[in-house]
Amino acid sequence: MTEIEKAEKEFLNGKITFNELRKRKGLKPVDGGNILLDREKGRTFYLCNGEVPYCRKSSCYKNKNATEEACRHTTNVAYALNFEKVGKGIDYFEKEERG
Repeated sequence: MTEIEKAEKEFLNGKITFNELRKRKGLKPVDGGNILLDREKGRTFYLCNGEVPYCRKSSCYKNKNATEEACRHTTNVAYALNFEKVGKGIDYFEKEERG
């Protein structure tokens, strides 16, 4: 098992943060990346619309000089690219492609 595979396994088992995994892969940390996965609680990452107001966007894919390693995800469904809020509650549904 390679060092990167070991790091990925550690991340998936909640032993290291997302940013630590990125560091071991030789990538820059991302805003909000100091999280641990909790297998019991779970955590969902959504494709981000780039509009999260509390994100510093230091490594956002929407930056002018964004690289391939830029952050493209959020844990907040309210800023998910392919979800929409439905009704007055807090229900979100995946947008369906029409065509």
